[in-house]
Amino acid sequence: MSKDLFNDLRETYIYATIDEERFMEIPSALREEMTIKRIDQPNFRPLYEQDSKWQELHKAFIEALKAQKYREDEIRAENR
Repeated sequence: MSKDLFNDLRETYIYATIDEERFMEIPSALREEMTIKRIDQPNFRPLYEQDSKWQELHKAFIEALKAQKYREDEIRAENR
């Protein structure tokens, strides 16, 4: 399969941040097509950071995320 054909067949996902007010302005038919992955309230971040268990989990998460992103870079480089 050619690289151009492969690129045309892949789906594209957009991960975005939007506030609730703007989200509610989106017509309901379009909102129903969306898959909500997570709802967060940014003002809770200071509370999260004060929790020692959260700090441990977050540190492990960041390390795993860095490793994942590094591997994604390798895969993209191998498939150019």
